[in-house]
Amino acid sequence: MSTVPSCLPNIELYGHFSVSNESPEDEDLDAIQALLRQPRGEMEALSAQLLQLQAAMAEIHAKRQRIEAHIRPLRAIASPIRRLPDDILQEIFLWCLSGTHYPTLDPLQAPLLLMQICRRWRYVANDTRRLWTSIHIPIPVLHIPPQSMPLVYAENERYKLKAKFIGIADAFVAVVEAWIGRIGGCGLSFSVFQEDHQSREEDACLQSVLEVLLRRSTQWESVDIATPLRSVGAIVDVQPEDVPTMRSLSAWSTSRHQLTRTGAFPFALGGAGLAPQQELLPSWKCSRIFEAPLLESLSLFRIDEPLVVMPINWARLTSLVIEKQGTLAEFGYVDRAIVIDLPVIASVLRQCIHLQRARLALTPCAPEPPSNHGELVEPIQLPSLVSLAFFEDKSSSLSLFKILETPCLRKLEFQTSRKPDPAAGNGVNYTFSLPPFLRRYGPKIEQLTLDTQYILPLDRVKCWETLPGLRKLRLRPSTFESVKYPGDEQGMLPFTNCDLRQFQVPFSAPNVMPKLRSFECTTLSTLSDRGVFEFLKDRKKLGLRRAKLSYEKDWDRPVNNFAEEVGSLRVGMDIVLEKKIRPSFVQPRHGLKARRWR
Repeated sequence: MSTVPSCLPNIELYGHFSVSNESPEDEDLDAIQALLRQPRGEMEALSAQLLQLQAAMAEIHAKRQRIEAHIRPLRAIASPIRRLPDDILQEIFLWCLSGTHYPTLDPLQAPLLLMQICRRWRYVANDTRRLWTSIHIPIPVLHIPPQSMPLVYAENERYKLKAKFIGIADAFVAVVEAWIGRIGGCGLSFSVFQEDHQSREEDACLQSVLEVLLRRSTQWESVDIATPLRSVGAIVDVQPEDVPTMRSLSAWSTSRHQLTRTGAFPFALGGAGLAPQQELLPSWKCSRIFEAPLLESLSLFRIDEPLVVMPINWARLTSLVIEKQGTLAEFGYVDRAIVIDLPVIASVLRQCIHLQRARLALTPCAPEPPSNHGELVEPIQLPSLVSLAFFEDKSSSLSLFKILETPCLRKLEFQTSRKPDPAAGNGVNYTFSLPPFLRRYGPKIEQLTLDTQYILPLDRVKCWETLPGLRKLRLRPSTFESVKYPGDEQGMLPFTNCDLRQFQVPFSAPNVMPKLRSFECTTLSTLSDRGVFEFLKDRKKLGLRRAKLSYEKDWDRPVNNFAEEVGSLRVGMDIVLEKKIRPSFVQPRHGLKARRWR
């Protein structure tokens, strides 16, 4: 125990002044000042000692830094990494690459960063072919000054910027060419991205990049092109014999506009540009690149071409992605030939006999076909399909899921924009598309992703009861990019405590997801702390190991020591909770205006 030094005064005699905040009388003040003289002297002596010690420590620290700076080169020379063989160093370099995306042209990231360390590392990096076999190429952007500037000044600035951009573009293309020149005889995977800024200089840079890539077309393995349609003519014209090793192709049209005379977007105010000339645009419809002999993975985004006539060998595909078809229509009009509806999806899937992974989205507001449509009668056999993600927008896909046969399906994501009316007879004229399919193949599904704000509570229960083998359940908003319909934000169906009770004992039946190990809820939800705690406690007994919930707090009696109670469940269980507090009824500063002082 610490003791009070004898030099310190006894403050108990005057402690009542601190408690009452009264002002002491003159004689009391004189007595207090007298008691403070000796402690103040002691403090000054201690402060002087501290200054001496700090000066000594600063001198020692400076001496240590001088010695460290002196021996740093010798320590670097003796570093173990200098003695590593080149083959070990090459493997380390490969582990420096990102595992989630292609390497970029950023000089502060691998592999370009590895070239800047020393001569030996630069030599080893250059000699490591696998380090350069993939690349992401974003086309540089020419930033034009705003139109509000004076005309003469603006034209002068544009001229200077374009001249500077041309030099930058040439250097950019040279870097890409040097990068690809290091792959030797290895395969090449790349992604190219360009937004439509209606710039001839940007288009010219893209064409130069494509010329460099086309020289290595026989080594292509994975190709991802996201550019305006007018710029992909060279890719569209590629022949099957030009890409003998290409296994994956992703095509994304970021725009379907031609360049305008003014360099402004078509129909933009003040632009006075020309209308798009669709007949002059390249067409994926007749491209023979889809006939590549080894092509097995195909992704089509905003292609807006009739799929049924495209020269695609569907039977060879193991992975298929079709999204955003019909979302670049002129003035809201969509050509009927390019619409992706249920008959088109059924026709395509029926040919994909070796498909293993699929991600499909219907065209927004695609018409719902009659129930006796020829493509929706015979079963669709997909014996190898393991993963399926489907977005039905406003059209019911019940007729498709009735004929879909997927005996090996393990992962399912289903999203919709169809909003039922829970007040109208529990969903009159509304039928959820999944239950018939889940009754057949639900026991084999291990991972399910849904957005429950579009699903009636009764339909949710029907789903849970058909998933005895489910191990991972994710309730979250759609990952598909969809049209925002007016009024969709109203009348959503939140995930509530009643839904959580369906998973708990004794509320749930014994066969309601007994193997569930991971649960995620980030969709619209209104939960209470007590409901969350009871759910976590009960499901942990059944084997739940990971839970992530993001919810708005409901009005309910609080759980005493909620943080401590949840903390006790974290042993052997990963828990992430994000509580969104409801806004207060009374907001004192709402609408408050700043007062202007004169």
